Amino acid sequence: MRSVVLLGMLLSAIPALTPWPVQAHDIYGHLVGKQGESCCHGHDCRPAPWRTVNGTVYMLVEGDWLVIDDESIQYRLLEGDDGKTKGGHWCGNPYAADSSPVITFCAVLPPRSSGLK
Repeated sequence: MRSVVLLGMLLSAIPALTPWPVQAHDIYGHLVGKQGESCCHGHDCRPAPWRTVNGTVYMLVEGDWLVIDDESIQYRLLEGDDGKTKGGHWCGNPYAADSSPVITFCAVLPPRSSGLK
């Protein structure tokens, strides 16, 4: 009986000891907007290529270059970023109705990019 209990304890400890990969969306869970609201809403953040043209930030989302409002931008590094978009991440609603614009909740750019504007 003791060996069964010991085996159960060991098996329950394995998840805590195993370095499971971080879920891709976990890097956004702590982001909050200017009003303290969640940027992520659990499903609408993603890496996004970005560029600056004449002081305006654009991010590529769903095949379209979106103008990003300065108020939505956070200049920070995200732990777990794979670097494919040079630190650019976008949180919003890309599936707005035809009559309403795409909504950006938050945009993340690397800290060094703040001087490019």
